[in-house]
Amino acid sequence: MVDPKKLIILVGMPRSGTTWIGKLFDSHPDVLYLHEPDSIRPLNNILPLLPDKDYDANVTGELNEYLDGILTACPIQCCAKLPIFPKHYRKRTENLLFKGRIYLNKLGESLLGRIRQIDVSSAVNSDTRIVWKSIESLGRVGSFIEGLKGCKAIVILRHPCGYVASVLRGEANRNFSDSCPSAEDWDLFELLLNSAQARALGLTMDDLRRLPPEARLTWKWIVFNEKALSFLEIEDRLTVVKYEDLCESPDVTCRLLFEWAGLSWNPQTEAFLSGTISKHDDGFYSVYRNPSLAARKWTEELSDTQVKNVFSMLEKSRLSEYYRA
Repeated sequence: MVDPKKLIILVGMPRSGTTWIGKLFDSHPDVLYLHEPDSIRPLNNILPLLPDKDYDANVTGELNEYLDGILTACPIQCCAKLPIFPKHYRKRTENLLFKGRIYLNKLGESLLGRIRQIDVSSAVNSDTRIVWKSIESLGRVGSFIEGLKGCKAIVILRHPCGYVASVLRGEANRNFSDSCPSAEDWDLFELLLNSAQARALGLTMDDLRRLPPEARLTWKWIVFNEKALSFLEIEDRLTVVKYEDLCESPDVTCRLLFEWAGLSWNPQTEAFLSGTISKHDDGFYSVYRNPSLAARKWTEELSDTQVKNVFSMLEKSRLSEYYRA
């Protein structure tokens, strides 16, 4: 069984800078980075998106089995997010072969067919830290903290206007695989309405249907983030980083995150961080972009009315302490 003390969990809403922060951790030579394993092998049969009860002995066992299963037969999608970095737990030739296998797989064909799984035993059997990045399990982070004893978790918080603008832009440009707009996912809204966080906001499904899309998206942002951050005051293995802080002071904020996670600072991460902020790529999923432009892009995309609607919803939540109008 993998020791959960080796595990660092990065969770946030989609379109919240999670991939950039995930790759910053991946750039560390002593990190095995798992890119969204719970999107590849869903956890719904173990935990709902917003568990009412965060500790359950049965769930604890299942979570550990799930983690062991991912690391025993690691789906290649978890390790194939570019760029690929050299690691200390692999020899130089092994690093080159690993990179080559990832690129061959992305081409879609090889003489042996597509690669389905990657052997990560050299990392699991060493002192390497395991970083699990997720956009599915923000509401489950309390269960992770309780169930995976000794792990640490980082909640990534992005300005609700930035989140809303990015989702609306992605849907307008058809960057997502879902055909249903996020603001019209009524099944998800019905599920969220049963949570304590949603009940505290005092809205019904009829209320939500009458709201404009940006307000419904903000409501969803509040419900998930309130659930996750409710553990900040009682759990020292959980911390929060604002995406905007990382954009404003990338070097300082990244160093602080690494220190909190128990990782040393290293030249490989420093070089990658410098590279990601020194050029700008407008690709929707790119990690290379001017951070100040990325953090403030919503100010050019949302109308005054949309911004007002976001803050009208935000002021109902204690999360308004993080972002003021």
